[in-house]
Amino acid sequence: ICWGTNEFGQASPVEKEYELITAGSAHTCALDKAGRATCWGDNSFGQSSPPKTNFIAISAGSSHTCAIDRQKRLHCWGSNTHGQSQAPRQGAFTAVAAGSAHTCAINDEGHSLCWGAREAGRSSPPPGRYEAIDVGGIHSCAIDIKGNIACWDARQTPWAAPTADVFPRPSTDQARH
Repeated sequence: ICWGTNEFGQASPVEKEYELITAGSAHTCALDKAGRATCWGDNSFGQSSPPKTNFIAISAGSSHTCAIDRQKRLHCWGSNTHGQSQAPRQGAFTAVAAGSAHTCAINDEGHSLCWGAREAGRSSPPPGRYEAIDVGGIHSCAIDIKGNIACWDARQTPWAAPTADVFPRPSTDQARH
């Protein structure tokens, strides 16, 4: 179910069963059980026209979308005005996050890579090994392998970087509930 502004049809999903969903500024994409992507809403830049392949992860940015296929390769489509859809062609990836004008991903070694708009430092992640990543309009954040959160922007200012004891990692038993 989707709700909110529906000017471009972004809150009117195509009826079928989905496992993952992601919302951009005016478009929405979801993966079905087979990993096929379906997108709806604004398609002014092709952000709602996914390639015909099966994916394991998907993330909608403002006007672009990126996904990871079953071979762990990255695919991005839609607006590329800042290079945000120019995904690395080499490597295997485990996570992807599309923002307004930049995109970040984590490769299978745990290293983060970002591309697209650099004017706000969005594409300059700190070194380290990560297991989760997300991006906002002018900043990015990731969780490292120890459960600590790192956030960055152009000034390399630690934006809202809580310590691990503020957001403790759940135990294996807690994570199952």
